[in-house]
Amino acid sequence: MEIKRMTVADSKKIQDFCEFDNFWNQYIFQQDIQSPNALYYQVVEQEEIVGILGASRILDIIEIRNIAVKKNKRSQGIGTKLLQHFVQELQQDKTIARIELEVSAKNTVARKLYQKQGFQTVGTRLNYYAKGEDAILMNLEMKK
Repeated sequence: MEIKRMTVADSKKIQDFCEFDNFWNQYIFQQDIQSPNALYYQVVEQEEIVGILGASRILDIIEIRNIAVKKNKRSQGIGTKLLQHFVQELQQDKTIARIELEVSAKNTVARKLYQKQGFQTVGTRLNYYAKGEDAILMNLEMKK
């Protein structure tokens, strides 16, 4: 397993984004990765992209926009390793104040992953997602 930065060219290797994520689609993904503030990482196994993490930098804040692992590769620690790698890399940049994200209140697996990495719940967006689902806001303060 190799974790490395993802380029726009790499992103085009993903033929079916539904294998990763039911919320985003290929068009949104391609638009997001092309942003000048985008930070995308990929997990590659045997020349196949099996996990992605997308974030955006806004001044001294990093916003994680998406972490997704191929559905047939879940529960193998890929998301954990990807998030750990991302956080460790960002800790080297002393200009970053914190990492922020939002996660569905119903996504207990993801919430546990973030908590294990030190993310703290800082708020809730009521009825944020479809069907009235709440979003949990989480932050990880970076050490200066």
